[in-house]
Amino acid sequence: MQEQPTLPAQKGEEYSEPDADEQDTSKSTSTAGGNSFPSLTVDAHGTAERFRQVCDSEHTEALETQEVQLSLSHEIQSYGEWTDLISADFNPHRPTVRKGNIVDRLFDQLSEHYERPSSTPDDPPCWTVSVSGSATAWRRFFMEYVQTGAEEHEHAYQGVAHLSQLLSTDIAGDGAALAALDLINEYDLDHSREQFVEDLQDDADGE
Repeated sequence: MQEQPTLPAQKGEEYSEPDADEQDTSKSTSTAGGNSFPSLTVDAHGTAERFRQVCDSEHTEALETQEVQLSLSHEIQSYGEWTDLISADFNPHRPTVRKGNIVDRLFDQLSEHYERPSSTPDDPPCWTVSVSGSATAWRRFFMEYVQTGAEEHEHAYQGVAHLSQLLSTDIAGDGAALAALDLINEYDLDHSREQFVEDLQDDADGE
């Protein structure tokens, strides 16, 4: 049985070279308001339990439990929503993304009659989680919305480091890898390209 909750969803566009506005990486979050927020979409698929009331008498309550497969898709609308939904703590010594927490936060948007069977915060069993977006969207996000206060070259390097960590958790895909390679090439960064090239090759081999 397939349950399809209604959540806002829009897949990232195919990769294309950024236009002149998108190449201007000096904009801050407050000044980037002329552009729409980069199209980054969280997708989650897995097993859940649905509760349905089957008795509504004055003295008796009864609930029926069913196991269902859910597909959740949610387009991120702001940087604040990113930090609420996706862990922003990029620490190489512990998980940068807790996929179970992401699923639980998506569940908060559903009716109270749905529940994830396991509350494991890291890699929830029977669930897959990913964030999709074009290379242009990932690049804009880290250059315009995730500000480090450093000069533009250092800002680009930090963006590549963050993209690398998201890719290492298997939550980001081709768009993130292409965005990292774009930044490395444009700013001539002293950062290895190997991981990003391997990610692209692995995805191509898996098709």
